[in-house]
Amino acid sequence: MKNTGMLVLGLFVILQSNAKIIAQTPGPTNEGKSLADIARETRVKPPKNMLQVSADSQSKENEPQYKGEIQALMAKDAFVDLDAAADSVRASKERVQGGAWKLFVFYETVANPVTGERATGADWTRHVARLQNWIATRPRSVTARIALAESYINLAWKARGGGFADTVSAAAGQQFEKQIEMARTTLIDAATLPAKCPHWYFDMLEIAQYQSWNKDQMRSLFERAIAFEPAYYHYYREYAVNLLPKWNGEQGEAETFADESYRRIGGRQGAFVYFEIASALYCACSSVSGQPTLSWPRIQEGFSVMEDRYGSTTLKLNRFALLAYLYRDRDVAGRTLSRVNDQWDSAVWRNRESFNAARTWAGLPTF
Repeated sequence: MKNTGMLVLGLFVILQSNAKIIAQTPGPTNEGKSLADIARETRVKPPKNMLQVSADSQSKENEPQYKGEIQALMAKDAFVDLDAAADSVRASKERVQGGAWKLFVFYETVANPVTGERATGADWTRHVARLQNWIATRPRSVTARIALAESYINLAWKARGGGFADTVSAAAGQQFEKQIEMARTTLIDAATLPAKCPHWYFDMLEIAQYQSWNKDQMRSLFERAIAFEPAYYHYYREYAVNLLPKWNGEQGEAETFADESYRRIGGRQGAFVYFEIASALYCACSSVSGQPTLSWPRIQEGFSVMEDRYGSTTLKLNRFALLAYLYRDRDVAGRTLSRVNDQWDSAVWRNRESFNAARTWAGLPTF
């Protein structure tokens, strides 16, 4: 553990020394050092077992319970406590039930109004003002700036809508681009602070995807991310989605990356990440056509690792049930859908009709 701590400290020192360079790296079209140059300067090869050690830092706390705790702090404008909560889970690398990092859940919580998908424009205005007040009150808080950046990303999608590109109006498209750029500049501002956070890279990977950075820039950013925190598996999901043809990839490129990641990480944790990538690629919203090509036995192994190490959640069960349905494994689909019962997830199935079609195919009653 002492060696791991020294490595993490070294990464922070290296990243801090390059903060000015990062801050001057706006996006894909600006002059100056490329992301590939920066990656070569900052990359540190982690010890082979570092991901495995980090992956064992778990609490298995219920995600809704943890979100409730953070929302309560937000409601009170308890900015000191919010910073302390983020610092704690950033250091401990704790997971919630199902394997997600508490840090990931933290930002997912503070980047949205408490009303969630039902949030009105007024709700969002108050929420952004609260985050800006957090920054004004605690100007050295990297957490507050990353939270604001993620809120801008969420607002960008609220303005755009979830339809295909040809259904988005010119005004909505311009608003999307404006909000994404606001998110990017907020992250660049955060990079100048002494404290560093793994989630900074996750949000920047999203921005790079939406701004269509080229493949070399995107890969360099991803390499920097996993060098900084190898166990933050959310990077792998986000980068894989970017390789889908509907974004910036070609047919089969995302699957090649999944196989590469499985070999690169290795062991049970490699299988877990493989399952997570598969569940990001093959969902009702992915528009992937035809039979999925990733290894079904390997996906099943990854799901088993997740249940054994972190437990499961309704969301993860829904994802695995859909995968079993897509792979036409009636036995596994039936068992998993029975566990899901009527708790279908719209983010996985899109609508109840799709969910019931899978249940009918598996020989189960519909809801």
